[in-house]
Amino acid sequence: MHVVAKVLSAAYIALALFAAAVLVQASVNLVDVTDVSVNIAENISVASVELDWSGNDTDAAEVRVAMNVTNPGRITIEIIAMGFVVYMDDPNDPRPWYDADKLRTTEIGGGGFSARRGQGVLVRPGETATLNGFVGVSPGTSRMLRLDRPDADGRYHAFVMSAWIAHTFVDFEVKSPPQIYAAPYYDAAGVLPSG
Repeated sequence: MHVVAKVLSAAYIALALFAAAVLVQASVNLVDVTDVSVNIAENISVASVELDWSGNDTDAAEVRVAMNVTNPGRITIEIIAMGFVVYMDDPNDPRPWYDADKLRTTEIGGGGFSARRGQGVLVRPGETATLNGFVGVSPGTSRMLRLDRPDADGRYHAFVMSAWIAHTFVDFEVKSPPQIYAAPYYDAAGVLPSG
């Protein structure tokens, strides 16, 4: 066999092996990305709501929301945004907290965060990260009137709707990551102001 033919046959074999390795890696990457994308929604939830406030309607208040995100996949994800809307239940209104008309009269406001890629919260496979956001409430506003609705025991019953996260993959470029929504959260036990 001619030397050039031997070199070409070896080059073709090396090229075929390289292409096979690239195909296998691309398939593994696709499976890993799909695994996270399919399972992430059931792994995010609002964990708690706290009320940092003196209880006096002449003082500013801060409603703090914590969300848990568990990475269900085999690759690291980065949380680059989080959002939510906080409402405060009115114990004197007999309608359920999720009633559409009641929602219009109990909304406190939206909160969350947004970060550039590379500056978000990393969540490694199997880990759970707690994300924090808040809604500020100024004294003398309609938002303060909606906030200051304790029950007979002085507890406040917040609910969080439209809670979502946006994530990306550390090792893969993803254009306009989708928003993944969590189930609504209602604090039936209520919280006391701590501030």
